[in-house]
Amino acid sequence: MRDALAQSLARGDVRNLGQLAREVEATVSRPASAVLGPPPRVTFAGERTPGPWLGYLFAPRRSRCWLALGWQPADAADAVRQSVLTDLGSDLGSARIGAVPGPWEEFAAIVLSVEYPIGSLPSEHNLINDLHAMVMLHDLLL
Repeated sequence: MRDALAQSLARGDVRNLGQLAREVEATVSRPASAVLGPPPRVTFAGERTPGPWLGYLFAPRRSRCWLALGWQPADAADAVRQSVLTDLGSDLGSARIGAVPGPWEEFAAIVLSVEYPIGSLPSEHNLINDLHAMVMLHDLLL
């Protein structure tokens, strides 16, 4: 998963995003899809209906990406952020609550995210732990 994420950060190619989607599927046993954008992203298939969605969103210049838990519709995301903050407090590990700066609605809809700057990806173990924690929170919100 780490190699697929690094390749997706380094190149804006749908094949690399597809590889990341396959690695996500293998890790959490759920179908994922890759879209070049905007924004380029890998999300769990069928996650764009009202409610929570989970995926990787890539910055326009590929300098970073976020493992992001978002909310659809985006204008309801702030209420969900407050709920998560009330329930979890500051016990979020490397995740942060709030939207991330970006030009697309998906960035404004982010409830909770973990940022991965290019060149400083955590270990495979930590990446998988981040993903599993986000999947569990996604399921609780669902």
